[in-house]
Amino acid sequence: MAAVAQKKNPLDNCLSEFLSEAEDKADQPKTDWAGVRLVSLIIFLGNIQMSVIGMSEWPYMNQLDPDATSTFFGYVSSVSSLGHALFSPLMGFWGSATGKTKPPLITGRIIAIIGCALYSCLELFPSNRRYVMLVCYTIFGISMSSLSVMRGYIAKISTDDDRARAVSCFGLAIMISVVIGPLFQLMFAPLAYPGINLIGGKILLNIYTGPIYIAMITNILSFILVVFFFKEKKEPTPPAKTLQRRPSKVKTALTDDLRSFDLSLALACIFVRMAANMAIVIIHTTTSPMMMSVFGWSNVYTVKVSSFAQATVGFLSLSIFTGFALGILTKFIKERIAAFIALCLFIVFYFVTYPWDPISHPIRIGDASQNITGCNPVTYAWCLTNRAVNPIIYLILMVSVLGIAITLSMIAIDSLYSKILGKIDQGTMQGIFLFCLDIINIGGPLVIAPLFTADGQTYVWLIGGLTIILATICWAAVYRKLPHQKPS
Repeated sequence: MAAVAQKKNPLDNCLSEFLSEAEDKADQPKTDWAGVRLVSLIIFLGNIQMSVIGMSEWPYMNQLDPDATSTFFGYVSSVSSLGHALFSPLMGFWGSATGKTKPPLITGRIIAIIGCALYSCLELFPSNRRYVMLVCYTIFGISMSSLSVMRGYIAKISTDDDRARAVSCFGLAIMISVVIGPLFQLMFAPLAYPGINLIGGKILLNIYTGPIYIAMITNILSFILVVFFFKEKKEPTPPAKTLQRRPSKVKTALTDDLRSFDLSLALACIFVRMAANMAIVIIHTTTSPMMMSVFGWSNVYTVKVSSFAQATVGFLSLSIFTGFALGILTKFIKERIAAFIALCLFIVFYFVTYPWDPISHPIRIGDASQNITGCNPVTYAWCLTNRAVNPIIYLILMVSVLGIAITLSMIAIDSLYSKILGKIDQGTMQGIFLFCLDIINIGGPLVIAPLFTADGQTYVWLIGGLTIILATICWAAVYRKLPHQKPS
């Protein structure tokens, strides 16, 4: 009887194993989806300021200060990007060194509100208002540098398995803000300048200032969310190290973190995203001049086609972001494969849209006296020697690159980059990531625009194509080492 009593019941074994597995699952970290949604809402509200005034920037500057030139406006855009580039690593380091995300976020929103207030008071300055606008856009660029802290926070509150979904929620929020911003601009379209006098004939409500009041409201709402609803992700700290927490955080952010992950993989991600960003810069810098000079389209037709193309790009991008955010596309595609697909699309774009002789034709020369649209040899000497690619092929591939390839590369690379960094406080490294992308945004147009003016597509496409090929080779070299899991 004793021997029989010592035998274990198979049902007890199954129950014990089930309880053990349940305990293991309970101990595993879970994605804080409420936190992901909150941060996505914060960035949505904060990013509206950049999209809501985008359509009226140059007209308003020209209205306030007739001495402003398009060249000066270009400097304004570059300085805004420069402010973002310089302060992104600093904001990220601040968050990493202190172990706190909230203070940099609050600071970013306060800076944004100050910028909006200054922008709404431009009429108070008697002269040189273009320089005040320069200060405003510098402030806006700095305010958005807290993006690096939010990217690090997303990585901190999401698991590796859910990282692509979390990153997609974040990207989807930014994309929606870009789409909604111009709609607010249209709300104030009937209010022609000077519009409604609010205070003393200097604080006005019109087509130019209305959007900035919207930006002010959204930034205040974002500030309220950060102050009252945002919760820090607290890491367990041994009591013995409590007094040493701050200096050790600073040292870790500067030195130890760099040794805790594979730097070569992180650099590969940065390089691939920079190559993708270069494609964006090339397309945005050259497409309008190509439509008018190479394709021979009129101003009105160029605007119509561009608007339709941008709407299609927005639809594709939103669809992909939504698919990943809902976890639908993550079931079928891994991040590293998504990045590879994006790189292949870039290569196809550069190769097929290059003006090869068999698939291109001579560029039509314009003649204003006979109302013939086309290329002006006085402006572009290469009109007489270069060839024109098929516009239908160009538009299809351009939309595919901007709507599909760029979106896939953003989701895949951003997700993989945060996985590679691992358990460190990612603020500093996310800031460096954004800094590298801003280098392309700042320096790209300064190189691409004059090169296109001098030689047309040829050398611009060669540079972009070779960069993408190098990025693809780099990606293939590190492919097996990249974090991955089987699609669920």
